[in-house]
Amino acid sequence: MQTTCIKSMKVYFDGGSWTRGLQKDVVVEEESYPHQFCKTIGCDYDNVATKGGSNMKVVRHLLTEYKISDYDLAIFQFTQPTRLEWVKDGKWTCHKVTDRHVFWDHYYKEIYDDLYGQTMERIHFETVRNTCNAYDISCIIATTDPPNDYIKYDYYMKGKVPMNGSHPTGEGYKMIADDLVKLYENLL
Repeated sequence: MQTTCIKSMKVYFDGGSWTRGLQKDVVVEEESYPHQFCKTIGCDYDNVATKGGSNMKVVRHLLTEYKISDYDLAIFQFTQPTRLEWVKDGKWTCHKVTDRHVFWDHYYKEIYDDLYGQTMERIHFETVRNTCNAYDISCIIATTDPPNDYIKYDYYMKGKVPMNGSHPTGEGYKMIADDLVKLYENLL
């Protein structure tokens, strides 16, 4: 399958470890779905995804760190709404629910609520979609979470591909790239 794109086309990718291309705790860039997607359609890309990245981080990158108007297409991978980030010692830090600490135990037992997580996920989703629309940038928003009744993502990654632990194999990333190429072709 070879889809031809505009020669100067550039794609923006952001998300978590699935977008980064993590396999067995090692990033394998040439097997990542961003790399394979852009190799298939013949264009350049920037992959700013991070291991442990949150939806909050995706929005922060989009609004404050990268100029989305420099891109022709943006593909985002959302993660669990329970992930978040904050600034410590001048550096952005991501938190995952699997991190254990007395504060986080208290936060997830006494403060965090599914309604809060779902609301924040919807805010992040609409912010990404509307920002891309405002700049006339086509976007695909995918997730590693299962389908739910409060957001309809463009693509659901999990459960469709071969896995090695909690991340796709190289073959799995290729399958994601192929599916995303089909979605992109439908945008044309």
